[in-house]
Amino acid sequence: MLSECREIARSRLADVVAQALAKIDEDLFQLADKSIKRDEQQVYLDAMTRVRQHRADIQAKFEECFRTIYDQRLDTGRGEGRAAKPSALGTGGGLELALVSDSIIETGIAIDRLAKTVKNAADNNEMLGIRARLGLLLNRDSLEDADNPLAPEAIFEALKLACNHIPADDAVKQALLTAFQPYLSQSITQIYHAVNESLLAHHILPKIRHSVRQTADPMGVSQRMMGLSATQRMQALSQSGRLSQLDPASAERSGWLGGSMGNEAVGIASLLAGMAQGHAAARAEGLRMLADPAAWGGAANQAQASTDLLDALARVQTEANLGASAGVLAPGFLRNLDRSLVAQGTPLDQLTIELVTIVFDYLHADAKIAEAVKGLIARLQIVAVKAALLDRSFFASRQHPMRRLLDRMAEAGADPAVNRADDGDFMRGVRHVVDDLAVRFKDDIAVFETALAEIDALVRREHDRADALARVEAEALAAQEARAAAEAAVRADLAGRIGERTPEFVKAFLVGPWMAALVDAHLRGLTGDDSVAMRLNLAADLIWSVEPKGRADIPVLAGMLPRLVRGLMRGAIGSGLPEAERQAFFNALMQAHTEAIAAAKVAPAEIGSRPVPSQADAAPQLRPVPLMTARDAFDHAALALSKGVKVRFADPAGSETHTLTWVSPKRTFFLFTNGTKMRQLGASALGAMLRDGSAAIVDAEALPVDRALEALAAAPAPAQLAA
Repeated sequence: MLSECREIARSRLADVVAQALAKIDEDLFQLADKSIKRDEQQVYLDAMTRVRQHRADIQAKFEECFRTIYDQRLDTGRGEGRAAKPSALGTGGGLELALVSDSIIETGIAIDRLAKTVKNAADNNEMLGIRARLGLLLNRDSLEDADNPLAPEAIFEALKLACNHIPADDAVKQALLTAFQPYLSQSITQIYHAVNESLLAHHILPKIRHSVRQTADPMGVSQRMMGLSATQRMQALSQSGRLSQLDPASAERSGWLGGSMGNEAVGIASLLAGMAQGHAAARAEGLRMLADPAAWGGAANQAQASTDLLDALARVQTEANLGASAGVLAPGFLRNLDRSLVAQGTPLDQLTIELVTIVFDYLHADAKIAEAVKGLIARLQIVAVKAALLDRSFFASRQHPMRRLLDRMAEAGADPAVNRADDGDFMRGVRHVVDDLAVRFKDDIAVFETALAEIDALVRREHDRADALARVEAEALAAQEARAAAEAAVRADLAGRIGERTPEFVKAFLVGPWMAALVDAHLRGLTGDDSVAMRLNLAADLIWSVEPKGRADIPVLAGMLPRLVRGLMRGAIGSGLPEAERQAFFNALMQAHTEAIAAAKVAPAEIGSRPVPSQADAAPQLRPVPLMTARDAFDHAALALSKGVKVRFADPAGSETHTLTWVSPKRTFFLFTNGTKMRQLGASALGAMLRDGSAAIVDAEALPVDRALEALAAAPAPAQLAA
């Protein structure tokens, strides 16, 4: 059955890898196109080239490596093969090299990060089924990631080894690994489902009993962590998100567990003591615990917040809003809460307050958020603590109502399109929402949904206002672009018609007054005798009429001249050509026709005739031409910008971030707004600014609370944390 599972997974994964290999060269090209860093662009382009050259090799090697890694992990899961021995995969990037090579360690960390993304995309029930059912076949309660032969880490390990066999730098191979991630994320649940269905068909664990297991190492110690220093372990784990994978003997951990050897469950009281002493590992372990409800959810008396604490917080909430400083809460208000008050809660309550405090510290320190909005966010400290105590999913779920509200307020506080003037509609509206929550919130989490809807409406109104502000200028720019596009199309069409034998006075008329007549017809959508097709035919007939003629052409020319002259006169008058210039042109035209007819009369009879262009079956049409040709990746990046993207402009006076509010239909003009300020740029000018560094595209960031939690996991906690 284990071999059958391997082949099901291998077959499904082979299809995913094949589909990815057929597409990721285009993905890599798009990444190169969007990047403004030359070295990064080169990495993507090199990776694209390697994919095209080695598709079949990567595909075949992946399947071979996946089988080998699967079997090796089964041996480990059975307790076999644990002694050090040469890898069946050779030295082409196997796990053993992770002990000695910094570059492989970095790749291992990157694999953990990619695997975590894929893991987050997988259905939890399917993943649990894989671990439990394969664990049963191996006589194990469950499989940890390090032993699970179908863990995302195992899949990426196989991909890494497959990529290692192509000639390329480490950065190129890493780019290839990263390019596979979206395809695996889309397919991992279906792959796990297929394996689970096969096992269920064999009656392997039809029902899975959920249990809570506390351990000093809940996620297993990754093989890549072996041999690393404590600092390297913490760096790797903070980047990968596997925050509990700490070596039991690590100084980072023993510092807050005293003489512990890491073999016992970590108590919440120990976590609090460690956090109070500023240990990053304690803080990371606390965050991991609250982000994983299974770690504590089995203890109902611990999961429910202390009613005494909630009552005490309610009193503090009332006093804070009715006191002398009504409407204001100091940014560090939570940090200065009375310790005896906090002590009324359970250890889990105290841990929750501790981590919410750090989140507010981070939001207050975020330079991207406007100070006025930070002040309003600070007013929600007590409210947020109560909400996190009432619904413990604050750290585990982005959908927690209070967390969503904080995210939205912080995003609005950094949104350049939002006018945050103190007396403006937005700030007045947010103050009203915060006042209402700070005074009235008791225990109904649903009120945050209403508050979030109000904030969303305020932000939408600000965006609508920015759009309206830009609309007048946008209309003028759109008209300017439409004229430029029409002129380019007319110019290109006439250039294809004018030949070396076309007289200069005819050339001057066509690229001057007649071009204006054609552009006018196109922009105004004229029809009939004034249509674009009719005027293009007149231009073609005019050029034909002054070319050398054979004898057979004389009656044809004589017959079409009245219509030609009448149409040209109508268009010239419509274009605003002064009468004196019109007269000079038509005199010259009459002279040219007279000379052409005289020459035709004495020309040899065998000179061939060319049909009158306007007598062709198909009516001529203007073909659009590009108004700008991208010279490099910077121009491509400018042309690829879409509405809502943020760009930071730097000048001697400082730097400001603007939101792209409007893009012209043909992407030659861009309007950016920052509050009531507006900035207009052409595509070529924007490309030049990206090239010289005076403008930079602001990458999309994680949600503000997500960033706070990432910082909480990666940076040392403040030493003055409350006990």
